Amino acid sequence: MERDHVHGVYDSIAGHFSATRFAIWPEVRRFLDAMPEHSIVADIGCGNGKYLGAAKHCCVVGGDLSFELVQLCRSRGHDVVQLDCVRPPYRKDLFDCVISIAVLHHMSTFERRLAAMTSIVKLLRPGGLALITVWALEQEEAKKVKKWKELEHADAGNDKGVAVLGKDYLVPWNVPFHRPEAAKAGKAESGKIDEMKGTVVFERFYHVFQEGELEYLVNYIPDISIVRCVYDRSNWCITVQRDR
Repeated sequence: MERDHVHGVYDSIAGHFSATRFAIWPEVRRFLDAMPEHSIVADIGCGNGKYLGAAKHCCVVGGDLSFELVQLCRSRGHDVVQLDCVRPPYRKDLFDCVISIAVLHHMSTFERRLAAMTSIVKLLRPGGLALITVWALEQEEAKKVKKWKELEHADAGNDKGVAVLGKDYLVPWNVPFHRPEAAKAGKAESGKIDEMKGTVVFERFYHVFQEGELEYLVNYIPDISIVRCVYDRSNWCITVQRDR
């Protein structure tokens, strides 16, 4: 699911996706602005790198699984690597803070989401802070959800005692024919041509989190505390601190 509907998609749509991603979310701005000067910060799943330059008083590094997005970040002079958020290539206990913005919801099972969250926390020094944001099931524009294709929940019917929370969707991304990415996109396995709309349509996997689900996930990880959990522009945003 992640290979076909996350990794392959973002490599195909990287340029078009990047053109739509430039605004800094208020909760992320608040978090980064509060970091002390010279803090060492990691952006895990940095996308097009819009947050890599958002904390000029800090030393910020990061990376993404998408090779095309990593190349785009490098072309802008950012210090990035290609990485898997479940196994980031950084030393443990290194960072004063970590951000992971709109990444965790692309993990297709509870185990994958827990592994990613645990890996993020392990990057922190004791006392360090991490901010993780995900799409909320409680969307401000409910009509948007009607365009999404609901899937059978990947964790439904499990016998591991894990609560079945949130919902799984395939969410369309439309690349117009006039975009240079469209020719490449049409050749990708998950891209489908829609002649009526004049677009190549991709379906991205999302596990959309319900209220309280991030806290439920955090409770499985030892030695971290929840500092803040808020709803911000159809996203759930949680700040956690590594205790030791």
